[in-house]
Amino acid sequence: MKLLLENWRGYLNEARSPCSIYRSGMCDAYAIAQHELTGDPIFLVQGKWWDDEWEEWATEPCHLVTMADGAYFDVDGKKTEEDLKQSCLFSGPVQEVEIIAISASEAREIFTVEGVHDEDVERAKEYIQNETPT
Repeated sequence: MKLLLENWRGYLNEARSPCSIYRSGMCDAYAIAQHELTGDPIFLVQGKWWDDEWEEWATEPCHLVTMADGAYFDVDGKKTEEDLKQSCLFSGPVQEVEIIAISASEAREIFTVEGVHDEDVERAKEYIQNETPT
């Protein structure tokens, strides 16, 4: 709480940032847009744990990124594999964080049943073409 109180202006400015939407839930539109603009492959970051009840591995998707020149990219720019794994938040404990290649059509339905809307991908393309990552 103290950290929040000391840094409240920074959090407000970040929330107003045009890229904040891609940091808080629209990473799928951003990754798909980047893929369509560059042809770079899309990757899913997900947590894995052994589900004793179902006796199988369970997964929780966390983030979508693209990859170019051996580095991962999202709205914040270039990230290493370790940076990407360390920045993930999951609803429960995971035993492993993995990064797997997926298709653009799979990416459209990872986080939503209705799929990512074309309008959201087009807005992300405009952002990518007009803004520089922070």
